[in-house]
Amino acid sequence: MAISCLGFQLILMFILASVIADPTFIPWPREFEPGCLSKVLQGLADVNPRSAKDNRIYLAYKEKTGPEEVARNILSRLDWLDDYEGEEPRYLCAASFGDKRMSQIAVNSYPWTLPSGMKDYLLWMRFPILNRATLELRKGEVFPSEKYYEEGRLDALVEYIEHTDFVGYVGAMSQDEIAKLEPLETYHPNNKIYVTSNGHTITRKEAWEANQWAGRHLNAFLKMKFKNKEVVWTRSPMWYKGVQTIDHAVIIVKD
Repeated sequence: MAISCLGFQLILMFILASVIADPTFIPWPREFEPGCLSKVLQGLADVNPRSAKDNRIYLAYKEKTGPEEVARNILSRLDWLDDYEGEEPRYLCAASFGDKRMSQIAVNSYPWTLPSGMKDYLLWMRFPILNRATLELRKGEVFPSEKYYEEGRLDALVEYIEHTDFVGYVGAMSQDEIAKLEPLETYHPNNKIYVTSNGHTITRKEAWEANQWAGRHLNAFLKMKFKNKEVVWTRSPMWYKGVQTIDHAVIIVKD
């Protein structure tokens, strides 16, 4: 369908107004794949996925309420104000994500500016989604690379994922199709190699491999939770999180 000159001007004015109001705001693609999927998998650091209007409302709420009260309100809604009763898990497995005492999915109160046909949720976690035990072998598993046996490699991968966007995908796309979307490109421009504090090097391909390995438990849960639907998720690095005292990830589901 052709767009009139006036229609094009109105669209351009909307985009320019959004950028002026918030220079980090980037209008989202209208399709789930490859557009939305590509944006999330490549890494969203320094990108604001809310419209300028919605972001002002969100920031005003945070400023008025304060970080401690914001966190308390969330814990209250999740019924997590009381201490956790039981032994803290070594890591969050698929069953942990289905246990409301440890993890809950809720509609995003301040949703992203997504096209119709997509919904975004927040996955709140009482315990960290990632630690060294998350990457360790479970019975019947095989590491994706022999490098994982090297001294300090698992610690290096945890460090990398903690300092970048932790992302994942559940759906029908093949690994070759996903590779074309250049996952984690934000942190590897021009295939730049990431060097961790203990000297390990991580390529973009290895980074995506590590994200898939570390996210296998959550992906297993999401396959059961959102059967036959495509899902992409992202967990921002701590330095970028809006709420820093409760671990959480954004889950985008294609209806």
